[in-house]
Amino acid sequence: TSLYIKITQSETYPKILPVRYENDHKSQYLGPFHSHHMVQKLLREIRHIIPFCSQKKITARPCFYSKIGLCAPCPNAISHMDNKEMKKKAISEYKKHIRSIRFILKGKSDRVIRSLTNLMNEKSLGHTYEEAINIRDRITFLRKLIAERSFHEDVGMHTIGFSVEKLRD
Repeated sequence: TSLYIKITQSETYPKILPVRYENDHKSQYLGPFHSHHMVQKLLREIRHIIPFCSQKKITARPCFYSKIGLCAPCPNAISHMDNKEMKKKAISEYKKHIRSIRFILKGKSDRVIRSLTNLMNEKSLGHTYEEAINIRDRITFLRKLIAERSFHEDVGMHTIGFSVEKLRD
């Protein structure tokens, strides 16, 4: 059975999950993929570029990935914010991350690179050079990911093609 990447859309904090079947019409499904290992590796690599949460339920404490910077902003932390304006801004940022991931998986990574480059330039002009360097590294990692994988769009279905040699490492 093929595997898909499911991006929920009806939730306050959209989730990105590997699934075997399309089981609701409210979510977006990308694939098919032929290997669970392939999907896990792809999601792990994307998480280093664009942080997202993979925890299935909202809990009282931030998830593990938020502690190492791979889930930012963490939906668990957002859901417990008291300041409504900060909470709204954090939700908007999290949804922007999910949108960027969707673009990457659809092969429209040039939008993400352009957005990250603009953010890097803003940070540089604001003299927050460490953040600018971090963003530059994320752009480099995304370009490397694109170079290693061929992203393309088939008729009516989004797929990601992998070279067989890259999967054997």
